[in-house]
Amino acid sequence: MASVVTTTLLLGLAAFLSYRFRGSKNINPHRLPLPPGPKPEIIIGNAREIPAHSSWLQYTDWRETFGDIIHLEALGTHIIVLNSYKAARELLDLRVAYADRPVRIMDCELMGMGRTAFLSPYSEAWKSYSKHPGPFTTICDCAFCLEALILWLRINYLSFNLAGFTGKSLLMFAYGIAVNSVQDELIATVENLNDGSIRLAHPGAAFVDLVPILKHVPSWFPGAGFKRTAKAFKAELDDAVQRPFDHVKAELAAGTAVPSFTSNCLQDGSYSDYYTIWSAGSMYFAGTDTTLAALKTFFLAMALYPDVQKRAQVEVDRVTKSSALPTLEDRDSMPYIACLLKELQRWIPVAPMNLPHRLMESDYYEGTLSNGPPSYFLPEGSIVLANVWAITQDEANYKDQKRF
Repeated sequence: MASVVTTTLLLGLAAFLSYRFRGSKNINPHRLPLPPGPKPEIIIGNAREIPAHSSWLQYTDWRETFGDIIHLEALGTHIIVLNSYKAARELLDLRVAYADRPVRIMDCELMGMGRTAFLSPYSEAWKSYSKHPGPFTTICDCAFCLEALILWLRINYLSFNLAGFTGKSLLMFAYGIAVNSVQDELIATVENLNDGSIRLAHPGAAFVDLVPILKHVPSWFPGAGFKRTAKAFKAELDDAVQRPFDHVKAELAAGTAVPSFTSNCLQDGSYSDYYTIWSAGSMYFAGTDTTLAALKTFFLAMALYPDVQKRAQVEVDRVTKSSALPTLEDRDSMPYIACLLKELQRWIPVAPMNLPHRLMESDYYEGTLSNGPPSYFLPEGSIVLANVWAITQDEANYKDQKRF
């Protein structure tokens, strides 16, 4: 048994070294330096310095030493961290070469999460998600959804569960599924799936991502437990997105479907089943934890700053005449509410680190060859991360950044 494990590790190391030296031929014709960063160790690079949890705090600390753009290397993989709004906007918003997602073998390929809109690589499917967002606004403005949710909240007020409320809200928007045991089961399933995927969210969380050839190892092979785990996750994921989709189709056939994102897509007829299934699933998977976190931040801010809550309520009452809930049409009439929502995202951002991007071709940062000498070389295949926490807590832009 020991010899088998040793052989496996040696094969993995050989594959990694081959991959690393092949990738080291990244063309750098101007011989520019990489962005500054912590000194890497031999072979493993900065792998031991990359935090497994709350990485944004470490990256923010490193900004004081290395600046707004930081380079790390983990077992041959280049990682670029952007610590300023200027760098993040210049690279991620304005340059198409950063539109791809990194090839994360474990969660995207083996676990099947690469089919979601938020982890999909740059492909025809990704373009479809981007160009055809689907009938979102009609669902967001459905009065029946809001009224049903308010009714549920009032009925369950004494035992109010914010996580349950968020899950039920998103399932109603995505699938029009009413409050029942089936919905509760779906919520529990998706919560389990989210917990499993979050553990693999940071670069290098799974060894197979660092040594991709290991994905071909049979699931029965010693040390290949990750493949069995991924297979079970993928089966549960497929069921979690297919079951509510089939439910909506059956409801439409019976003439009892409640308006929802999925029912609207199916009735429209211009969206494929694949698009509808994974768009609705992405809406729910991406929305549960983030919406819950945003609501918690809102309640915390209103409790700590009652004067803000009072001003917001006055504006809502003025616009709605205290007789109805605000709608999307009222947005332009409520500038204070708009600023409040933006400040919530700045004060305690829901996602302190953005989802990783992958650089599709070598690039430069700080100037271009046409308007001046560039400062840094960014290798093709680099994982690029925007440190949202560092950007929103930057003292240069926010004098009292910890105050709401």
